[in-house]
Amino acid sequence: MAILALVPFASKAQQGYKYMYADFGYTVNHGGNNVSIGLDLPNRYHHSWDFGLKAYFKKDYESFFLVVRYKPVIYKGINTTFKGRLGALGGSDFSKAVFAPEAGLELSQTVDFGLDFFALSDFGYYINSPIDRWRISIGCGFKVRF
Repeated sequence: MAILALVPFASKAQQGYKYMYADFGYTVNHGGNNVSIGLDLPNRYHHSWDFGLKAYFKKDYESFFLVVRYKPVIYKGINTTFKGRLGALGGSDFSKAVFAPEAGLELSQTVDFGLDFFALSDFGYYINSPIDRWRISIGCGFKVRF
């Protein structure tokens, strides 16, 4: 009977923590920079949903996006997590709407309880963008638990 009483607590243990994150990156094929902030909301089995804002800057061009991503776990170790990144971006470059499907990888390392550093790589095709339609970027950032 005592074991049955503990089942609800055991099932919640897989849900994980919520994170706020910030990252910055470099667009390899075009020389632009990107910056992101947002929330990473894990669900069962350490997969997560990512909701955030992303900005892309180049010498004579800027664009801003709302981001939604699903991040399935590929590998989960004690302090290391390797995830895929599948998402969609929608935003504007101040002259027209720009949309993009995006895919990539993320390697996250827990440094301290409450602090993770991560490296990422992603690529996307930016529909309606007047320049740099294919963007391949690499970056790094940190996540803080709350």
